[in-house]
Amino acid sequence: MQPTRLVKPRKQCGGRTLDLPNACESAADGRSATDIGVQWHLRLGRQRPMFARPLRQPCPPPALRHVRTYVVRLEPTVEYPNQPGPRKYNARKTYLYNKYTHLIESSPQKPVLLFMHSGFTVPRLINLRLDIAKAAARHASTPSLAGPSPAPAPEPPTLTFIRSSIFGVVLRDLTSLDKTTVVDFASEIEGGLAALSFPNLNPPQLNAILKMLEKTLRPPRQKTEAELAHERKLAERHSYPADDRNAYETHPPRSSRWPARSSRAGSSRRQAY
Repeated sequence: MQPTRLVKPRKQCGGRTLDLPNACESAADGRSATDIGVQWHLRLGRQRPMFARPLRQPCPPPALRHVRTYVVRLEPTVEYPNQPGPRKYNARKTYLYNKYTHLIESSPQKPVLLFMHSGFTVPRLINLRLDIAKAAARHASTPSLAGPSPAPAPEPPTLTFIRSSIFGVVLRDLTSLDKTTVVDFASEIEGGLAALSFPNLNPPQLNAILKMLEKTLRPPRQKTEAELAHERKLAERHSYPADDRNAYETHPPRSSRWPARSSRAGSSRRQAY
C-alpha cells in the first residue's frame, strides 16, 4: 500500500497559480498553520485589483456653512467643563500678542495710525514701505554732534499688518481702554487692518507720509450702472435656483462622477463590437 500523499491546494490569481498553506507546513519550520495562513492572506491581498475610488461626499448647502461675520472679536473665549486648563498659545501667537500690547500701550508717546486695507500684494507692500521710508527721511531730525557721543539715527516709521483675531484679544484684555470706544471701533472694521507707528510726534514728517499715501493709495473707481447691470446678467446666467443646486450637490451628474473616456478607447470598443 502506497503512503498517503498530501497535495497542496492551488488557486488561480491574476493569471498565476499560487500555492495555499496547509497543515503539513507547520512541522517544517515550527510555524503554525494560522501564521502561515495570515502571511498568505497578506500576499494574496497585494494581488487584488484596485477598485474605483468612492464617490466624494456632497458639499453641505450654503445655508449650513459657517460664515464669519466679524473681523475683531471682543467676546471672551468659551470654557468647556472638560478642558484641563487655560488655553496655551504657540510662540508665534504669543509674540504677536506681546507686540500688539506694546503697540497700544506706547501709543501716548508714539503715535499710531490704523488703516483698513484689501487686495494688497507682496510687491505692492514692498514698494509702499520703501515710499514711507523715503518720505520719512526728508523730514527726519538730524543727529546732534554737540554731545560727547554721536546720537543714534532716528527710527523710521513702521508699517505693520495686523492679525485681527489676536488684535481683538489684546483689545479685550487691556483694562486701560474704554470698552464703549473699543466696541465702536471693532464694529467699524471691515477687511484687513494695518498699523503705521511713529517713533515720536513729528508733524512735518506725518504730513509728508499722509500726502504720499493719498497719492499712492487712490480709492478704486466706482463702477457705472451699465457695468453693474452687465455683472448681474453674468451672475444670473451662471447661477441656478436653490432647489436645483441642492439636487446637484446630492446627486451629481454622471459626467462629474466618472472621468471622460478617451477617444482611442471608444474607437477600439466600437471596432470590437
